[in-house]
Amino acid sequence: MWPMSITRETAKSVGWSNLSVPSSSWPVLDQYLLQELIQPLLYGLLAFSSLAVSIGTSGEVSAVLSKLSGLAGARAAAMVLILRIPHFLALALPMASLLAPLLAFGRLGASSEIVALQSSGVKTIRMVVPAALLFLGVTLVNLLLSEGVAPFANARSTLLVETPSDVRFVHRKARSTPLVASRHPIVYPEFHKDGGLARLFFARRFDSSRMLDVTLVEMQPSPEPETTTSDPAQLSFASGTVHSPPDQSARSSVEKTELSKGNKAQRVSRAVLAKAARWQGDGRGWIFLEGAEYCYDGDRVSGPSNSAPTLPKLLHEQRSLQELHTFQQKAVFDLAHTPIDLAQAAGRNFDDMSLAQVTSLQKMFESSRNVKESRKMKLKMHQRLALPFACFVFGVLGSLVSLRLPSDQKRVGFALTLAIVFGYYAMSVTGSVLAQLVVVPPLVGAWLPNLFGAASAVSLFLERE
Repeated sequence: MWPMSITRETAKSVGWSNLSVPSSSWPVLDQYLLQELIQPLLYGLLAFSSLAVSIGTSGEVSAVLSKLSGLAGARAAAMVLILRIPHFLALALPMASLLAPLLAFGRLGASSEIVALQSSGVKTIRMVVPAALLFLGVTLVNLLLSEGVAPFANARSTLLVETPSDVRFVHRKARSTPLVASRHPIVYPEFHKDGGLARLFFARRFDSSRMLDVTLVEMQPSPEPETTTSDPAQLSFASGTVHSPPDQSARSSVEKTELSKGNKAQRVSRAVLAKAARWQGDGRGWIFLEGAEYCYDGDRVSGPSNSAPTLPKLLHEQRSLQELHTFQQKAVFDLAHTPIDLAQAAGRNFDDMSLAQVTSLQKMFESSRNVKESRKMKLKMHQRLALPFACFVFGVLGSLVSLRLPSDQKRVGFALTLAIVFGYYAMSVTGSVLAQLVVVPPLVGAWLPNLFGAASAVSLFLERE
């Protein structure tokens, strides 16, 4: 049995006579170790967060000062700095949790206090328990920062940096939050259960109320695969051009979506091109404005090949065109609200979204059977949760590593912190790559660094005992 407390006589023998503790308080050992740990924890948190804030916000502050001058620019820049502090505190807490026990137990070992405690019958686990409790509390604080404060502060900071005219409020019965314009292309694919592409929605941008330069392509399976190779041409009809060719960025975004997926041949069955599209709300679907509807027959199909046909090639295949209808307004009922939700997320930093928002985005991809993006969102969700728990893993691991070092090598805490953090980062990258390659589940890929750190801590403890 290892002692749960230490007598005041033993405390005086190891030089703790100046520690004043009421009789009803925690044991003297716990009080003393917590005092030794908290000081380097705060020191590390201040050092790492200050460095991160100064480096991470320099671009945003410069962007604000370039748009605003004088007192208004200074106030906006200061607000950006303040709003970004919770995010960088959450990032600095794991590193501070690792540095604190390395410095604290290193100092105790250098002054032979660890030897005195061990000679008094205090085992390793007894010295690690206060550190574990402290860093469990730090983990909870990190969870509060990273999920309850940082996403909303980051989103507000982003709005301060961006152009204010990009934010508009639209009255909607189904939504009470403002819709934000997006200058990024919106690409929304839907897939069949077998993995083949069912529908592809593309819009050049979203102006907070309408999708602009919209293309909707519907696919059907075809029994006779054949690869189309014709060059894209501009779609037009008697009254003039319906849809101008997308610019290079928009074309690149669309061409990344392959229309042949898996081993089953597909063909374009219908394409709707319009200048704009508006969501009606209340389940009434979309209204496409000023465009044309193209219906294709089954003569030309796309099938498996080394170079899969992309959207521009198949849309502009004139030989398969069967019908052409122009319209001023056309209702589309079977398309969900998801493109607008994606427009709100397009261009947003993952750090600006709460876990609930990321979960909602992941469910959107999952409902559309976009397995790749759904898996990516799952990985990010688990990484968001895994990082705060690195505080607990680092705290326990740092305590065991420091207690295991010889007394003449106790003051290498900072170098060990950098080495362990680098190893954690390498394991994190490895886990992400393995998860994206479908080698391991997203849960395992995100938690791999913590699992490796916990296994190392258990190994050190068993070896020391």
